[in-house]
Amino acid sequence: MPKNHNREQDIKIAEIGTDVKWIKTEIMNIKENHLKGIHQQLDSQKNWLIATLTTLILALVGIVLNLIR
Repeated sequence: MPKNHNREQDIKIAEIGTDVKWIKTEIMNIKENHLKGIHQQLDSQKNWLIATLTTLILALVGIVLNLIR
């Protein structure tokens, strides 16, 4: 009887090991997806800031040109 009990424990331990490995993989996938989302958001903000700064520079150039005339 003890041998059978040890075999059942070994099977349960192996199943738990498989579950832990799957959980680690899922956590890594979530982290990677989250980081990709952050990078996309930062890229979007960067593009928005560049567009805003370009507009401000063009507006200032226009004001300076109007003052010179």
